[in-house]
Amino acid sequence: MCKVVYLTRNPKDVMCSFYDFHRTVRMVNYKGTFAQFFYRFINNKLGYGSYFDHVVPWWNHRHDSNVYYLKYEDVKKDFMYAVQQLGEFLDHPTPHDTIQEIKDYWDDEPNYNRREDRVGFWKYYFTVHMNEKFDKLLPERMYDTDLEFEYVAS
Repeated sequence: MCKVVYLTRNPKDVMCSFYDFHRTVRMVNYKGTFAQFFYRFINNKLGYGSYFDHVVPWWNHRHDSNVYYLKYEDVKKDFMYAVQQLGEFLDHPTPHDTIQEIKDYWDDEPNYNRREDRVGFWKYYFTVHMNEKFDKLLPERMYDTDLEFEYVAS
């Protein structure tokens, strides 16, 4: 049986990262404002399908023996633990020293430590109104699952 590693990120930070992607990739070449993008995102009017329609079904499979459901925020919070658990899931336990080397490498890699990759970066994009609207829509979009996200670094 194949194994699936599913990595998700809180939808507010995903939206902002996706917006930056749309603006910087020449093939996409998005010219609209973040406010316009916000409404396109919450109304499923972007390419690649709905974030929510993708995340929720995988969340419902999180207890399957061949699925490892991982949250980006948990990796940022405890990289060592996340890599250890991933290795165990893949039946490839990774020695602590090796995990530390991986962590040290990524800690020193400037492209990995971009400000856009921080948990909670959405606060630089969202207005108060957007945040309130998003928080109101979220339960409906998540189909009443018990999936919860962290929106600020802890």
